[in-house]
Amino acid sequence: SITVMVLSPSPSSLQSQVSTLTLESGTAISYIAVAGANPRSETKAHYEYHEPTFNTKRRGSGYTIHDDYDDWEGVNAICQLIDTIMHVEREYDFFENKNVLEIGFSTGLPSLLALGKGANEVAVHSQLPTTLECFIRPTLHRAFPTLSAQIKLSSGELMDARGNKKFDVILAPEILNCPRSEYDEIHEMLDRGLADDGVCFISSRTTYLSNDSGSLGDFLSLLAKHRKFVPLIRWCSPSSDIHPRQIIQITRNLNY
Repeated sequence: SITVMVLSPSPSSLQSQVSTLTLESGTAISYIAVAGANPRSETKAHYEYHEPTFNTKRRGSGYTIHDDYDDWEGVNAICQLIDTIMHVEREYDFFENKNVLEIGFSTGLPSLLALGKGANEVAVHSQLPTTLECFIRPTLHRAFPTLSAQIKLSSGELMDARGNKKFDVILAPEILNCPRSEYDEIHEMLDRGLADDGVCFISSRTTYLSNDSGSLGDFLSLLAKHRKFVPLIRWCSPSSDIHPRQIIQITRNLNY
């Protein structure tokens, strides 16, 4: 099991506000978050990132008052990739009738985009019930008040995410920003949860600086060892970024 060390504040201690993230196409995502949690109000496919500050990772903490801006940058990058898939690559039906799981640094923003683009169901898993109830649930239900039956929310350990259900798309911002000892469990979750023809997008720094954190290279080595998945770099932050962020697309190895 995964031990998560977080400050889990009471709802009354969180100063939330309605915020907006505008993507390159002009699509605006309205969401509820702790005031000032996300360092960006707009994003593009190519832009400069600020250099991150790192502390002990609390995977899946979403909206606690100790969030790093850098975790939010991973969410922003995933949202912009979805925007690019829709409006540049013109895969307008990418989410049509798909079952989607958001896990990792869960905020609800990628799921909101998926639901708005025709997803059959979105499931969001957060390790913190407070995050789920104070921010993710109101964000999704505010945007889609008539689609509550298509929104599945859960909290708890990583392996508790939606049981043995298979997902067509898994969106996993910053899921690798954790001790490398937990990477086997992440791999197991993906193997259990990703449909045979499914796709997973993981946003990750190539290197995380906390003492026990793994790296993107560590996880790619694990994928190569088990040979169940094929990774592909879908996006990379500018070369001027000292610790680049990438989005890795993972699909099943059909030759395995």
